Amino acid sequence: MLLNNKYEYDPKTNLLGTGSFGSVYYARDIVLDRHVALKVSRQAEFNHARYSIISEVSRLIDLPRHPNLVCYYDGFVAPGMDDLGQQIERQVAVLELVEGENLQTELETTKLAYSEIKPIASGILNGLKHLHQHKILHRDIKPSNIIIKRSNDQIVPKITDFGVSKVIQEMSGVNPSAVIGTVAYMAPELFFGGTQEDSTHIETSRKIDFRADLWSFGVVLYQMISNELPYGSIHSHTTAEMIHNILETKISQLLNEIPEQYHTIISKCLQRNPNDRYFNADEILEDLNRIEEEDSTIPNITLKAPEETDSSTHKINIDYEEETILNDNILPVEGLSEKQRKKFASTSSNWEIKIIIFAFIVFVVIAILAWSNS
Repeated sequence: MLLNNKYEYDPKTNLLGTGSFGSVYYARDIVLDRHVALKVSRQAEFNHARYSIISEVSRLIDLPRHPNLVCYYDGFVAPGMDDLGQQIERQVAVLELVEGENLQTELETTKLAYSEIKPIASGILNGLKHLHQHKILHRDIKPSNIIIKRSNDQIVPKITDFGVSKVIQEMSGVNPSAVIGTVAYMAPELFFGGTQEDSTHIETSRKIDFRADLWSFGVVLYQMISNELPYGSIHSHTTAEMIHNILETKISQLLNEIPEQYHTIISKCLQRNPNDRYFNADEILEDLNRIEEEDSTIPNITLKAPEETDSSTHKINIDYEEETILNDNILPVEGLSEKQRKKFASTSSNWEIKIIIFAFIVFVVIAILAWSNS
């Protein structure tokens, strides 16, 4: 099959994978004589203009190339046939073909050498740094969207799948009502908000900025080290349980079996309040470069399970067909308890509250002692 008089592929034998928006094929550019990847939309996705492949290409095609980002070459609409033989139109993106497995596959099939974690993490951060410098928020950083290219004893991670990325014109961020992503990797602020017509479920308006990607990176780093997700996955937890874990699990519980040299980075990436996180990828790179490389494999790790909670107290019960959520209005604040909403909305830290309570108790005790001695 020839698309756009330029790209040759066989849809039956050249399928590389499928995703939220469509399928990816191995193809050959007969004009430039090079191999490329074709991302072809489903017909239904064509009408979803906000998250269309063409809009994805428009955001990325002029982005200066970077070794840690998959390059976009072209984008167009091509005629085709559906399973019923009806004429349809499909959107097509032409991307750099990267030979290698995605990070998710590597984590499922093998254990990363300890010495590989730092260069992979560094590459991901450099890719994010480049995106953020050009005002692009990825919004779906996860292992399946990171391809690992191995050649000549070098490891080069490449971030891909910008289908739900967002251009941020100003550092003030984007409206949380337009947030999508993958629950296990989503920053806490992404769960709070509402549509513009109905914002009654939130106590404060929170703009989403580049620090949401830094939270996702922290989850990926944790997973690379431990081969576990810190807050659960769709395979073992309900959405309500994952959100509860994200909002309630203490970071100290997560760090028990993580090598000490990574404690600072993970704990600072996974701060629930964005203001307590790293400000940008450069700051994480500085801490990462302080970690001494060790040529050894990661020891077997058994994470301590977070404290069990009664999930019946949550009203969230959403089943997602896709791991990446494509619905704008998925912010399930109504399923969270009043306690959780207030806890997240508060700008005071737990330690500040404890100090106030302690000071009040001391004051009361002193007053009682003074009164008894008078």
